Amino acid sequence: MQCASIRSIKDPYHQCPGMCKGHPTLCPRHSRAKKARLFDSNILDPLVSINDTDPVTLDKIWFEENGKKQLCRTMKPGQLFSYKTIVNGKEYQRTLLLTSIRDLLAKKILTDPFTNEKFSEEFLAMAREKISLQFPTKTMSKKDRIRILNLSIIDRFRNIGYIINPDWVLEMRSVHVLGWYNEVSLLWNRFRQDTDPEYVNHVYPPGVLLPIHYQNRISKDTLLMLLKNIDSFAGSHYMASMIAIHALAWVSNEVKIAYPDLVS
Repeated sequence: MQCASIRSIKDPYHQCPGMCKGHPTLCPRHSRAKKARLFDSNILDPLVSINDTDPVTLDKIWFEENGKKQLCRTMKPGQLFSYKTIVNGKEYQRTLLLTSIRDLLAKKILTDPFTNEKFSEEFLAMAREKISLQFPTKTMSKKDRIRILNLSIIDRFRNIGYIINPDWVLEMRSVHVLGWYNEVSLLWNRFRQDTDPEYVNHVYPPGVLLPIHYQNRISKDTLLMLLKNIDSFAGSHYMASMIAIHALAWVSNEVKIAYPDLVS
């Protein structure tokens, strides 16, 4: 079975060619990584896009030399957002600079500069998440920070093959988020007890997620803390993401119905 990780941080668009050995989903090299990042076919390579220039800024994104496409020196993968659209029944991949999308949204221009069609809700959610991560702001409201953390966690689940409707998590009551966190803590500590300590430290080095109990109303600051801990944990390793999605299924009926195997 082929390794489920990306080839490298510098090449997140291709799957590692190694084969699994001693681990159910990863090759020996990536099974030892503290933060193995799984290959996701939904993360698109900007070099495959049909446009070589950003239509908003007119900045060059990639060039072709000796039959091989390369990103321009001023461009980094984290600055770009690639997506697919269907025009007249045909699928096209295009790339925009995140700064261009940010400026369009700031001006309340919600149409694709290539097609003049409205951006989909899925596009807007993913773009806003990446913009917030790439360009953090100290003035972001607590509500927006909670939304961004939720979308980050959902993206981590997508990376391991579980597609979660953002509303399932965004509309959870605070008490259910607390229950989710405590379920993560419970499953994690069970995993630690039944697993080789050396491998456990590769999954999540800090070791312990302490359960939290509140009798009073859960404040937004507490909610942020809970979501930050879940996001940090789920982003540390493939197994941590699996534990977090299993825990979510125990507190979310929507997730339980969509993926009954998580609670079986």
